[in-house]
Formats: sequence, C-alpha cells, structure tokens
Amino acid sequence: MQRVYVGGRRLTLITYPDFSFRDEWSGLYDLDEKVMDYIAVKTKWGWAAPENAIPEKTVYGTGGITFHHDVNGHPVRVELTIRKHPHRGSELEWIEIRVDGSDENELELGVCGRHAYDDQCGDVEIIGDEWKYVKAGRNSILITPDNGEPSANDLGQRVHKQGEKEYLIRVIRVPFREGAKIDVRRSPTRLVRTVSTANASFHSDSDQWNELYRRAKATIRILTKRRGWYAGLPWFVQYWGRDTFISVPALVREGYAPLVKRTLLDFLYSKVDGEIPRLIRENGVPEFGSIDTNPLFLNAVIPYVNLSGDYRFVSENLTDIVEALLWLYDTENIPPKSRGKDTWMDTLEIRRYPVEVMAYIVNAVRGLAGLGAIPSEMYTEIKDLWEREKRKYLMERSANILLASVYGLIPPEEALELAREWKLIDEQGVKTWSPLEAEYDPKGYHTGAIWGLTTAAGMYVAMEAGDWDIALKLRDALLKRAKWTHFLDEVWDARTGEPLGADVQLWSASLIIRAIDEVMVNKRMIPPDVSKIRRIRWEKGGMKHIAIG
Repeated sequence: MQRVYVGGRRLTLITYPDFSFRDEWSGLYDLDEKVMDYIAVKTKWGWAAPENAIPEKTVYGTGGITFHHDVNGHPVRVELTIRKHPHRGSELEWIEIRVDGSDENELELGVCGRHAYDDQCGDVEIIGDEWKYVKAGRNSILITPDNGEPSANDLGQRVHKQGEKEYLIRVIRVPFREGAKIDVRRSPTRLVRTVSTANASFHSDSDQWNELYRRAKATIRILTKRRGWYAGLPWFVQYWGRDTFISVPALVREGYAPLVKRTLLDFLYSKVDGEIPRLIRENGVPEFGSIDTNPLFLNAVIPYVNLSGDYRFVSENLTDIVEALLWLYDTENIPPKSRGKDTWMDTLEIRRYPVEVMAYIVNAVRGLAGLGAIPSEMYTEIKDLWEREKRKYLMERSANILLASVYGLIPPEEALELAREWKLIDEQGVKTWSPLEAEYDPKGYHTGAIWGLTTAAGMYVAMEAGDWDIALKLRDALLKRAKWTHFLDEVWDARTGEPLGADVQLWSASLIIRAIDEVMVNKRMIPPDVSKIRRIRWEKGGMKHIAIG
C-alpha cells in the first residue's frame, strides 16, 4: 500500500488481484461519502500495478505520479495527473491516465453512490445513450477515452471485500488507446452535519507537544457528527460505544459536554435487558455482542458527571445505570471471561481473561460507589476478587496491560515493567501482542501490529511512571504518523510503520488528550522539555483557564 499527495489530494494505492490501484476518491477527510472505490488499468500485456512497478523509477510530482513497469517482458509506463477546482458551487476533480507501452488498454472503475461502506452502496445510474456518464448519488462522473466520445460501459454489480465484510459496487469499464480522462463533479456539502465545539486549547513551550495536541484535536473534530462520534474514517462510519466511552473525558474537556450527554443517553436508552449496544448505526439501529461496552459506558458516565457538573444525570437515570451494571453480574461476566471476538480485539478467538475489561469493571464500581449510586461494599468485593484472580489475567502478554493501568487497576510502574519484559515497546510504538507469543505477527491486526490506542496508552502510563525516555519515544512515534495521514490513525506495521487500518481514529486522539490533561495538567507530571503550559478546557459548565510554570 502506498499513500501519496498528488494534485493537492491524497491517493491511496493498493494492489488487488484483479486491478491496479484504488483511490479513496471522496475526499477522506472532507466528506463521509465514497464516489469511487477503485480505479484500475489493464494493458494489452497485463495489469500494470504499483506493486509490480520498478521502485527506483517511480516519479512523484506535485500534480501526479508516474510508474514504470516490466509487464510480462514489455516496458509500460503509467502516468496519473490529478487536478481539482471549484465550479459554480460544486467542486470539479479530474484525473488523467496516460499509458506508454501499450495501445490497447481498459479503464475499470468501481463506483459507489451511497454512504461510505454501506453494505449496498450500488445506487449508480448510467445516463444517456450516446454521451454516457455515471450518476452516483449527488455526484456525476464523465469518462472520456482518447479514441472516442465520453462513455461508460456498465458491467453490473460486483462483490467487493473489505476485511471480513462484503459490499456491492457497480463496475464500469471503458476501452482506450493510450489515455483517458475522468471528470468528477461533486457537492462539497457533508452527508452528516457536524457539531461545533467550544474553544478549548493547549499550548506549551514545546513544539512537539503542541503539534501532537493540534493533530488530536483535528482528528476529533472531523469525527464529530450529529449523533456523536464516528470511530474512524473511512472504515468505521458508525457510533461505536467502546471508542466513544474511552474518549469521553477528552470530549468533555474539549467542550462537547452537551453532545456527550446526548450520546450517552442514546446508548443507555438503546439497551436491551441491561446490555448496552456495542455500536449504533447512522439510522439509529443498535448492534450488540460485546463484554466491554457495559463497563466502559459506566466508566464514561463518571467523568461526564464530574467534569460537566451534571450531577442530576445519575439521579435521573439511576435505574438504567444500575441495570447496566447488574447485566455484568447477571451474565456471569464478573470476573470477566471472553468467549473470543467480544472485546476490542474482535478478530481473536484465543482470549479468555481480558485484563482491560477487569480494569473497566473495577474502576466503574469504584466510581459509582464514589458518586453514591451503589453501596461501597460492592467495590470492596470486586477489588478482593481481582486480587484472587489476578494471576489468570496476567498470563496474556499483550498491550492490554497498559489499558488496565490507564484505568487504575495496575500500578503504572508495574505495567511499564511488564510491557518492557514482553517486548511490546519500540520506536514505532506499542505492539498489541508480545513477540514472545506464538501468534505474534508484526502486521497482525490484533497480534502484533501497532495501534494508536496502545501507543497513546503506553505514553500515558510512562508519563505517570515518570519514565520520560519511553514517554517521549512514544510521543515521537505518534508524531511520525503525519508521514502517512496527518491525523491520528488506527493501526500500522510494527516493522515499517506502513498504515494497516483507518486513517483517522477517535480513541488514538482522545487518549493523547487524556494523557495531557489527566497526567501532565492534573497530576503535574511535566515532561522535561516543557516549562510552561496554558490549557483552556471545559469544566463544570464553562471554560477554565489553567496556567503552569
């Protein structure tokens, strides 16, 4: 996979078995809509893909990119040129493809006209009998080959796989001699109205910390929608519970308290028999099937109440909140046991004792007891249970030990020492899975790749432990992500840093802001490269100014 800037936009190039390169065309960071799923070129000698290009001959320019290939013994050059400009309230984009070395070529497009990654995103029309163009949602696509008038040959629908899911897309194919031009006219308006925020900010005398905060804030802003927060773009255009609930302390401090309240109530009122949904789709339909969503929801209620000053929230919803807690007891999830695929590591079936879920439960019971919502004896019982069961939960050598520390179950010094012993930390960030485990794979989604979530958690814990060598190493690892996305992304290769998942991820950003607020500002654990801090954040109904140094 390659990600490059061409023509002022980001192009994602990925090789697939039956086509060359794919463009997240809709403007990944501007719109939550996909216009094209992929663009492909087949020469008379075979597919000319970025993967089989000659690396040392690839040329990157401000307006395009050129690949040189040896396709079955034939030299082939593929050149892409991209431009965009406003036009009568719309935005026009065009991409020109030139092929040198083959005079019989085919351009193939996978076109999607609905919301990004809708299971049925195939509402595409071919308009016109002679000058055919493609109508995809509010967008129109005009394809002009060099050997004819604008045309679009409809090949019908195709099943496109993205991870474990399948989507229907419309396939368009146009023959051309040596070049073809694709014009796209699209509306710049968003499909989902965003919500504005109060003017929160962080500033210090360290450019690195300032830049990391700026990037985290920008990531949160672009994921803020009318019903809450998308978990990530482009894959996770739903309101995921665990992602939102982990992010609540940062979201409230950034000035989103009213939207946080609305989101918490949406999830609370969508519960069934006490179970909080793991996600809510844009149409309001909930989905269930996790063991960490309920305790994370309870953990989100506590900072929302304490930071916003909305103490009536608990009393007005006490019955529902207690029902969400009792669901854990009723389903024998105390102490929590995983059946596999029911935690954030939802591609794994081998998990049995998730230490982070135990941390969520212990911290939730402690917080609810502190608010007077449940008897304090419940916290004593759950803490004693943890001490008896602790050994089981430390058998899995994963980055979840750091999440458990963020939620107060494991002392930061102990968690950091285990992370070192398990070889989880390196220059790229924090691996999800220890190289000492048999399942380890540096590109494995949950078995060795590095996540923004785990790296930010590692930075948080290292800051609490006062280990600034590791804390600054992980901060710099997060800053390096600008090479790929300019935002805080989801997951990347533990060896190369190559992105493997969503380009914009909510909890990667929110845990960074939590580290700044909860460790640096609240606990006064100040990094050695910082002497002055100015923080403006939301607290108990208004913006509070904090100065340090």
